[in-house]
Amino acid sequence: MRCTLRVILLSALLTPDPSHCQDRTLFVSPLISYDTFQTPGFANGIDLGAGAGLRISRSLALSATVTFGQRSQTFDLIGESQDVNARIVSLAGSFEILFLGNPGSAALAATLGAGRVSSTVDAQTISLGALGSLTIPARSSARGFLQAGLAGELPISADLFVVILPSARFYTAPSTSADFSLAGGLRVGIL
Repeated sequence: MRCTLRVILLSALLTPDPSHCQDRTLFVSPLISYDTFQTPGFANGIDLGAGAGLRISRSLALSATVTFGQRSQTFDLIGESQDVNARIVSLAGSFEILFLGNPGSAALAATLGAGRVSSTVDAQTISLGALGSLTIPARSSARGFLQAGLAGELPISADLFVVILPSARFYTAPSTSADFSLAGGLRVGIL
């Protein structure tokens, strides 16, 4: 029963509506985002990135985003703590399922997807005062996540939209809390 329901829902979303065939669009988006990365242990901050997507039918689009940023991570020392700097790259792909409005006008869609956050910390030497110094070795790590959110579009012209993308991330490894991302920018239709 569940399998049949999934097949029916998927075919309804993927079957193009003949009256909306002109709505198949390839789009790109310069983005700025405010992200929390508490689960991997990084401070909050602003990231820059880009997105691209393809509208498959009136109600379904596929999209992918990449963002880049700098973060600090607290490192515990004897009797104090210091911050080390890290570079963060976040990649995500998602489905956008339109539930309010129409393509080409003000619209709101639910988003479901997955991605990966990668971090790189360069080797650093931290002074410990009378105890000398401590070298923190370079390291890299990556963590997968599932995300759910919304995608809101507001048209400025025929091929230019303001887009807002709030989402919550749920990491695949056991974690006590979800992280949050609020991205926004322009969505430019190119086909």
